[in-house]
Amino acid sequence: MPASLLIAMSIGNPAMYQPLLPFSDPRPVSAVEPKGVVYTKPWVVELLLDLAGYSSESNLVDALAIEPAAGEGAFLIPMALRLVVASCIRQNRPIFDCESSLIAYELDDESAEIARRAVANSLEALRLARTTADRLAAGWVRAGDYLLEVGSLPRADYVIGNPPYVRLESIPAETAGLYRDAYPTMRGRADLYVAFFEAGLRHLDLQSTPVALAIVGGEAFTPRHAQLLWKLNPAMRIVNEYGPTEATVGCVYHVFDPARDGDAAAVPI
Repeated sequence: MPASLLIAMSIGNPAMYQPLLPFSDPRPVSAVEPKGVVYTKPWVVELLLDLAGYSSESNLVDALAIEPAAGEGAFLIPMALRLVVASCIRQNRPIFDCESSLIAYELDDESAEIARRAVANSLEALRLARTTADRLAAGWVRAGDYLLEVGSLPRADYVIGNPPYVRLESIPAETAGLYRDAYPTMRGRADLYVAFFEAGLRHLDLQSTPVALAIVGGEAFTPRHAQLLWKLNPAMRIVNEYGPTEATVGCVYHVFDPARDGDAAAVPI
């Protein structure tokens, strides 16, 4: 089945292919960071799940889906419902066959427990026994840092979610240093969600893509980012765009040219 990365809201550089985390590091990593929460509307979630192919027509039970930053369950709950109802029950599979089909992350125990309760409540509303709902939710939701644990996870078929929008400067320096060491795209001023894109692409282990056009924006776009995309498709056309976020309007753009922009610190708009 095709792998899918959708993060609501970076492949060709050899440095990217360093060993995946986790790695041994004596420094403590704080699990608490500024929230950076940007909620996704339910209809947008449903659309993104459809676009990713995480649908009732797919065999979701034998796939692995990752929600890297579950929050209060905006993506996690619809994913769980599609997995249980549209796939497991539709195939007449035992309900616990889907126990290893979904992994969701939250940074600390308190946030993870909130996500577990939200998922269990939604499953119970489908008339699943509470003990069954609690067991599934407990198996799916983990307390930890996806960016630092992705290397220990099995290959994913889907990585879908809305990661936190947090500036690296707002993260404790030691933790930010770990992210920069692990993700080559995290250079200069950057938002944490850039690392989630890189982690998701690694986790899917994509070798190629038919995607012919990439429109990028939001953060400074560098030749390093372009190389990451061209590893998937050397013919991909990359357009750097800028416009008012609130209106989702593109005002100016620049088509990336490797001969002209390849040595630039950042690609112009």
